Amino acid sequence: MASVTQRVEKFKQPYGGFLSPNDFTKTVFDDGIELYSEENIYAGLVGIAVDYLIRFMTGTSAEEAFKISLIGSQYMKQENKAKEFIKHIKGLDDQSIIYTCKLVGYDVCARVGTFRYKPVEDINPDENTVSNIRTMVNRSLSFWEHSGPIIKEGFTFELAYTPTITCGDGDYLTEDTLWDLKVSKNSPTSTHTLQLLVYYILGLRSIHLEFQNIKKLGIYNPRLNIAYLLENSKIDSSLIKEVATYVVGVHSPLERVETHMHVKEWVIVSPDGKTYRCSNLKHWLREHEHLLDGTVTQASDGIRKIKYSLQGKRKNKSYHWKGWQLLEWGDN
Repeated sequence: MASVTQRVEKFKQPYGGFLSPNDFTKTVFDDGIELYSEENIYAGLVGIAVDYLIRFMTGTSAEEAFKISLIGSQYMKQENKAKEFIKHIKGLDDQSIIYTCKLVGYDVCARVGTFRYKPVEDINPDENTVSNIRTMVNRSLSFWEHSGPIIKEGFTFELAYTPTITCGDGDYLTEDTLWDLKVSKNSPTSTHTLQLLVYYILGLRSIHLEFQNIKKLGIYNPRLNIAYLLENSKIDSSLIKEVATYVVGVHSPLERVETHMHVKEWVIVSPDGKTYRCSNLKHWLREHEHLLDGTVTQASDGIRKIKYSLQGKRKNKSYHWKGWQLLEWGDN
């Protein structure tokens, strides 16, 4: 019952890690710009702001680029404020970046829980922070011109999650490479490379057929302006199977969840990451109505829409209902 990030951070790897960062080929880019050494907001917010602004600047709508932030604002019942913020995000001008930093302050509510929320009004990036974010986004846009095009971004792994890993979203796919974006001041660690490998395994199991063409794993860090790349052919298949078994919780990285129609029970995950099992969905929802942000009927309809989306029976796909997710389903 954890996200990909939470799982890999807690998992004790063998000495040196499953995937050594030293095995990745390093390419350094130089734009002649030196970033300011200090920033006045949490580094995690800077990373999310850079990531979402890249998506926005490459043509994704603001509503889609900042969708997790908007979901998080709903948990705090501040969706109107979030919508006001998003109206001010138009590009890479100072105001757009400032309101981006405020808006992504809601992300933690959707990803971790509202107990980690801090008032977005208190998120006020200074000139150095704004400048650094702008530079990192521009570096990333140049990088994608060199290494792209991007074919998928901000994707989740429908049909691939397990009772061990119940959520997590990847950053970018190009034609043959799975990319993760990092804005750390330091080089990648074995935790970062394991996270990337887990994304790859989940991708192979997911509904995203593009993963069948992925031949390389990459990390791009616009703060350092360095790309790290590893060919999948250099990763031992036994290592991939070991990570799939002990980290992801499946017997094979290619084991896909294609037999849901034979499952006799529903397996659902709450917004705070707890997994619940039941044989009769509506009966369970009635008994646990206090957990729902809505009526039993609304919850039942929302979760069944997820089921039909995963079965490919809905044109307008839906993979969450107010933060609830569906791993397996029954008939009742």
